[in-house]
Amino acid sequence: MGKGDFEKGLADCGTMITKQPYFPTGYRLQGDLYLRKGEYQKGVTAFTNAIQRSPGLPSGYIGRAECYRHLGQTSKARADEMRITRVAPAVPAPAKSQPQAVAPASSEAQQ
Repeated sequence: MGKGDFEKGLADCGTMITKQPYFPTGYRLQGDLYLRKGEYQKGVTAFTNAIQRSPGLPSGYIGRAECYRHLGQTSKARADEMRITRVAPAVPAPAKSQPQAVAPASSEAQQ
């Protein structure tokens, strides 16, 4: 992503936030942009704003956990990963915190 694309994306998010300040989407997209750009503290702020507007959606916690991990704040990242499993139990926690073992296939599944 070029600098111009990043700036345009942020401007688009700003417009979305201005038009719909009570919805999480603009903040979450803003957080995604900051995460991709490596501006992790700004990402934390944006994802926190998204979470405040919609605490039941896992995407804000997922993004904020990733930002915290990049900032070296692993306890905060783990706390957000635990929140993900509470707000959306069917959504697996990010792969970095999950064991990579694969369960053997059952004989029923092979038939």
